[in-house]
Amino acid sequence: MLLVDDDANFRRALAIGLRLEDHEVVEVASLEDASLVLATRPFDVVLVNLLLPGGEGSSLSEHLGAALGDRVTVVVSPHPEALNAARTRIPAALQLQKPFTPSALTQLVQEHHTS
Repeated sequence: MLLVDDDANFRRALAIGLRLEDHEVVEVASLEDASLVLATRPFDVVLVNLLLPGGEGSSLSEHLGAALGDRVTVVVSPHPEALNAARTRIPAALQLQKPFTPSALTQLVQEHHTS
């Protein structure tokens, strides 16, 4: 799983929780870093904070574009209006409102894989 979030405390806490659930996790703080990592490593899930510079809508697609491929993409934000706006701009992405637990993320991804 690739976590893309500039909030270091949130990113690290989420990564620790996910590792305790036996997930392999890589953390980066920017879309640029995510692009570099996605070009070199396979990931099943990419989580992106919509509040990152370039994290909303078409900018996200421009930064990560084809690198996302068939990966499960989860967009997160503490703001429901940002998540609602993302529904039309990034319709294939799953959504979670911050704060959430590692278990909530795992459950969302598992539900997506079984539906």
